[in-house]
Amino acid sequence: MSYASLDEALDIALGFSPKSTPEGRQLAVNYLAQYKTLPYALQFLQTSTNEKQLWFATSTLEELVRSRVDLDCSPLITLLWSVVMEPSTNLPKYIVDKLRLVLVYAVLRHNSLSELCVQILDAVDTLQSNGTVRQPTLDVWSCLCEEMSMSQNESTPGVFVELTRDRMAHHAQFEAHVMSFATEVVKLLRHFQHQVAVQSPSFSDAALATTLRIAGFVSTFRFAGDGAVDIVRDMIVLAMEFAAYPLRQHTPSSSQSSSIRLALSSNAACNALCTIVATKWPRDVTVVVVNCALDGLLAWLALLSESAVQRAVDHDHDDAYLDTVSAFVETFLSHHLRHLHHARYIASLSALLGHVVTLTSLQPHVSGLFHCLTVWEVFVSHVEDIEENEMGRQSNDGLLRSYEVGLVGVMQLLVERMLFASNGPQLGELDEEEGGGNPTTTTTTRSTYDEYADKEDDIATGALVDQDQTSTELSDLKAFVFECFSLVRRITRVHDLTVQCALLSCVSAQHVTNSNVVADKSTGWDILVLFVDLAEYITTHRVHTRGAAFVDLE
Repeated sequence: MSYASLDEALDIALGFSPKSTPEGRQLAVNYLAQYKTLPYALQFLQTSTNEKQLWFATSTLEELVRSRVDLDCSPLITLLWSVVMEPSTNLPKYIVDKLRLVLVYAVLRHNSLSELCVQILDAVDTLQSNGTVRQPTLDVWSCLCEEMSMSQNESTPGVFVELTRDRMAHHAQFEAHVMSFATEVVKLLRHFQHQVAVQSPSFSDAALATTLRIAGFVSTFRFAGDGAVDIVRDMIVLAMEFAAYPLRQHTPSSSQSSSIRLALSSNAACNALCTIVATKWPRDVTVVVVNCALDGLLAWLALLSESAVQRAVDHDHDDAYLDTVSAFVETFLSHHLRHLHHARYIASLSALLGHVVTLTSLQPHVSGLFHCLTVWEVFVSHVEDIEENEMGRQSNDGLLRSYEVGLVGVMQLLVERMLFASNGPQLGELDEEEGGGNPTTTTTTRSTYDEYADKEDDIATGALVDQDQTSTELSDLKAFVFECFSLVRRITRVHDLTVQCALLSCVSAQHVTNSNVVADKSTGWDILVLFVDLAEYITTHRVHTRGAAFVDLE
């Protein structure tokens, strides 16, 4: 079949034409096969300004370098390097992004990874006359590090899998340059740190964000050499500084346009920190990671206040920053909370719990609170493990006491968040979303509550992991209340908290009666009031219609 032009065939093949029937698209693909050669692809790439032709050329190049056809990649690598390092104005960004991947694939196929690493290091080490790093260089570096990081494990083989028979050799070549990459990353981060400190007009938020992403990718590899500990320490300290920048930003919102903004890089710093603390390091490096991350996190969260959070939200235009902060706290605790059970960290652990309570209380929206619920799940799960698996309760009293204030504080906060009297605006938003529901959904919701209530041992918050699954069964409002309620229930089952006072209402009342300690009496009555409020909420808002949803209170 003939076409009036190549564009017509591309429109049909891409589904942009009324003729794009299954049969028509197959005919167009067959017609375009004659152009899927290296000469045509290079011709389109170098001469065309048509986006469809450019995309066709880029896709053809990717297909060729990932196939098993004979191909001399050396001149192609040279051409692609020049294109991505000096992108033409007629090349859309998504085309350039794709060409960077093709460059990496071509290098892997040509087995010239070491040469590319050296080339990148030379380019990165050369600053422009105004003291800035060229963004295209960082983008190529980031693309390479991401592909090599993705392809480390069999479970995540990376994109370039067809020709990875020599993957071990590729990684050996790459790892030979990891220490140099890490050193260069720290050097660049210090450069950006200076630019931020002096409010340099040549500072680039995008360049810093890309460098922080590279730091995360590089951190997934084992550092070799005597300076590995220092490099990891410097990475954490510098990333912490950039991550906390929005909370330290004291410039009024009305004049923020004249100050440096880290909207991109503050989130990138949080993500890099997540990767660093989640990496399995040698023992000596792990000690440094725990100490530096804990010190930095305590100083970072100590900046939390209502005004600071509002500045952070204004700085980032949305709540993504608070979400990434919560994600980092969750990642750090998931991997290192057991290290914080050492006696020297008891005071820091109590302080950290207090800061997380503050972070939870300052979440402006329910979506952010779900992130914090996941953080509290980590705390509660560890306490449950201690109670269940460790012998010698008295030896754990000091450790469990360090959790007491934080867990009781978050219980009080969650009860307030579930009450319309104290959290009407946020619950009202969820109520409006629920308005489109139908009676069947409501019936399912009620029966679901009864089912979970009758199986107390199975109750868990799930937070982010199970949020989508729960939302399919519950309305948004009831799903939120159920998450909060479930976490409170789990906390109440930790019997060593609140001075050996079981937090279920009947046991709390009994403890109040028997204890001669004023602090115990006060704590017991506070918990009893919390459960009464919670029971009243369940009844008033008809969270369930019958069944022992709160059998312990009954």
